[in-house]
Amino acid sequence: MITFYRPKKDGSLNYYSIHNRQAHLFAKYCFIATYGIDQQAGRERVYTFKTRIAMDRKLREIFNERIRGGYKVLYSYAKLPQYKEMFNEIKQKHA
Repeated sequence: MITFYRPKKDGSLNYYSIHNRQAHLFAKYCFIATYGIDQQAGRERVYTFKTRIAMDRKLREIFNERIRGGYKVLYSYAKLPQYKEMFNEIKQKHA
């Protein structure tokens, strides 16, 4: 899981969170992006992939888009070492 945030002019925050809390019935690899002004009631998009390489490529693309759009990392957590490294890279690169 990784969550980005961006302050708005009115003082509220936009959130963009990526997680893989649930498996997908029709794809081996997937993640879910939730976004909006409320982390609990935002919009949701499911991304599915045939390979881990394609999924990782899309994750990096989204991370870079968020950072270029003015978002900062609020929170990140990963069990797998490769994702811990990816999250640390993003946080260090854009700190």
